[in-house]
Amino acid sequence: MGSFDGAETCELVGLFLLSQLNKLNIDVGLYRDDGLAVCKKAQTPKQIEEIKQKICKIFKNNGLRVTGEANKKIVDFLDTTLDLRKELYKPYKKPNSCVTYIHKHSNHPPAIIKNLPKGINHRLSTNSKNEEIFKQASTEYNQAVERSGYNTTLQFDKGKEKTITDRTLRPEETKKRERKITWYNPPYSKNVATNVGKTFLRLINKHFPKNNKLHKFINRNTIKISYSCLPSFKQTILNHNKRLLKKQKIENSTTPTILCNCRKRNECPLDGNCLTKCIVYQATVTQPATKKIDTFVGLTDNSFKTRYNLHKSSFKLEHKKSSTKLSEFIWKLKSNNTYHKIEWQILKKQKSYTSDMKYCTLCLQEKFEILKNAPTLNHRKELFTFCVHKKRHLLSNFTALPL
Repeated sequence: MGSFDGAETCELVGLFLLSQLNKLNIDVGLYRDDGLAVCKKAQTPKQIEEIKQKICKIFKNNGLRVTGEANKKIVDFLDTTLDLRKELYKPYKKPNSCVTYIHKHSNHPPAIIKNLPKGINHRLSTNSKNEEIFKQASTEYNQAVERSGYNTTLQFDKGKEKTITDRTLRPEETKKRERKITWYNPPYSKNVATNVGKTFLRLINKHFPKNNKLHKFINRNTIKISYSCLPSFKQTILNHNKRLLKKQKIENSTTPTILCNCRKRNECPLDGNCLTKCIVYQATVTQPATKKIDTFVGLTDNSFKTRYNLHKSSFKLEHKKSSTKLSEFIWKLKSNNTYHKIEWQILKKQKSYTSDMKYCTLCLQEKFEILKNAPTLNHRKELFTFCVHKKRHLLSNFTALPL
């Protein structure tokens, strides 16, 4: 499971567990897989230990295990140390960890580079009870900021010096109507001279003016732009090496890869490659009498032979003739008694959707091939179809394990 899906799952499971933990009459909070609970002062250490056992039981009833410590007055939670005895809180970082930030002249969006010192200062001030604690913690962070090329000294924001009770007493905010905003996140690079954001917003003004029917939905208030960061160069090299080593491992494997299991190899629809998976393929329908050629582009996440058998079934069984545009066309030729031949070929091999990538290169490749080759049997509306490979990663498709 990828990082995004893992975090989303933690949030959902955490909310469900919080609804059950509320019955224990304790103040409890969860962040991903970390939790913190505060008990009343009147409770004895033994009573607190019993509450801990009840928490463990709730987790166990839901098929989960939890490790906890009870009767602690000082805890390190996320990036903050909380001290109940002195009623203090201060920044926390793991022992022997080095504080490192991106350099001022690195290839990152200007907004990130500009706001980095401000964000560090804000976080340290928020996690510090008073200015004295801030100064003790800021030494190492000031050095890290200086190493990154900034001439900024972190200073305590005295507006943050409030008690926890004061922070919760906020005036009631008036409810504002939420506007549906679509974000465009192009990757940023200093090597690109074109102002992508400015050009993109100009295109919105040009193609969706006020007299356009779609202006209500596509305008400068509903479409926003924010630059995104590409993976680090180190990560790119690691992924490249991993891909090469995996390929080399397959080549050196003693077990041969079976690409075809047809009884008659000369009748294989893909010339001995019918078991290839995750491909974008093309079917070419030729009518010898008129020499007319029609093409159809499709994809399959399974082996091509599995998809090929489904195509053959739709060509033979009348109740399946509307399965694809290709089958509809074949049935049309059959009704006119038109002789035809079908040839198959692989256009591209790609990976389907995975939870770590968050996009499906297989579906994207199919859309690209439809645009590039302009097949006569495909509709343009296929360019806007939803990725079917994403559905199997939804939580609704997973069954709970027996307790």
